Amino acid sequence: AAVRLYKAALRLYKAALRLQKAAVRLYKAVLRLQKAAVRLQKAAVRLYKAALRLYKAALRLQKVAVRLYKTALRLQKAAVRLYKAALRLQKAVLQLQKAAVCLQKSPSRLQKVAVHLYKVALRLNKVVGIK
Repeated sequence: AAVRLYKAALRLYKAALRLQKAAVRLYKAVLRLQKAAVRLQKAAVRLYKAALRLYKAALRLQKVAVRLYKTALRLQKAAVRLYKAALRLQKAVLQLQKAAVCLQKSPSRLQKVAVHLYKVALRLNKVVGIK
């Protein structure tokens, strides 16, 4: 009976050893998983920071684009003003040419032409910006 008890105890001891080895393997696997989780978390933080940097850069680019757009609009308006001023100048030149032709035709209308030239000069000053 003592031998049977001894053999049973030996079997229990061996089973306990196997269980302990399995527990050690499980513990090591859990440690490896924890380390991998930490690495993943660090990578996620790096990715998040990179995404933030990209977002901020995109915002800066958007602001620059808005400024460029506004500048383009201002330039376009200035170009329209210049074009209109050029048209007015062209008109004034035509009137001056007409006045010169009038002078050549009849010098007696000199005073009328002088008044006309004065008005044209005023208009030219207005176009150029002299008050």
